[in-house]
Amino acid sequence: MTTTEESSDNAKLFSEAIKDALKTSEDALNSAEAMNKQIEGLLSGEGTGGISLYDLKNHELSAYLLNVGVLMGKMSLGESIEGSSALDELVKLRVVLERIRPIEKKLKTQIDQLLRGNNEEDKELTMHARPDMFDAEGSGSEEGEGDDEDTKTLKKYQPPMIVPRHFDENGEEKRAKQLERARKKAMQSSLIQDLRAQYSDAPTLIREGPAMNKMQREQQRFEEMNYTRLTLNKHEKKITKRKENMETLDSLLKFGDYMAMDTVLEPGQQKKKVRGQKRRGQPTNKKGKKKRR
Repeated sequence: MTTTEESSDNAKLFSEAIKDALKTSEDALNSAEAMNKQIEGLLSGEGTGGISLYDLKNHELSAYLLNVGVLMGKMSLGESIEGSSALDELVKLRVVLERIRPIEKKLKTQIDQLLRGNNEEDKELTMHARPDMFDAEGSGSEEGEGDDEDTKTLKKYQPPMIVPRHFDENGEEKRAKQLERARKKAMQSSLIQDLRAQYSDAPTLIREGPAMNKMQREQQRFEEMNYTRLTLNKHEKKITKRKENMETLDSLLKFGDYMAMDTVLEPGQQKKKVRGQKRRGQPTNKKGKKKRR
């Protein structure tokens, strides 16, 4: 490769670098001009007509970025940033931005509702005054006017409060939740649990161990031998009561053999009497007939 070719390649590289630098500088100048216009508008007091909290946040963020740019320029030139006014300004702006964050989080619901806008369904669901339900004539309207006059005379400051917002849920989602809740409630019933335990191959967990039964047998043997009744402490009384409740519940929820229902007499069917059977207190003769008095 000759020197002329190397010089031509270097010239191309330099020309491309110069073009990139010019383009970058033009973009930076345009951004700076737009930022200057925005800062001038903010300093002059011109608002955007939007949310004041976001106006303040944008103003502080632009000032924060401006001071960061100043510090980066000093660091790129090799100058020290110690004692710089931009550093103190950055600390103050960072504190303001950190204080804005919880306020923005608290007002997130109202801001989303304002940005999204309410449709007709939301307006019907939210609580509003119904002028058509008021009496056109009568004492009620007069009392209402008197109340309005009283409220106008009040000058006391009332801080704004967060109004509870109606939960948006259509009928299908509500019906699906109700069906799921009913299904879970049915699956937790005693009959389903017994059927699941009957047809399941899982091992059965026995809560009452042999130690408890042995202790009860020893206690019963001691009471029978000494003809006395032992007093139970609070824990033993609780265990005894729980066991009695479980036994009562088991007897109530015990499902026997339904085939035994066949032995029940049908309506209108009477049980056959055995000949020669006597009632209590009434003697019978040899043939099984009652003696007449």
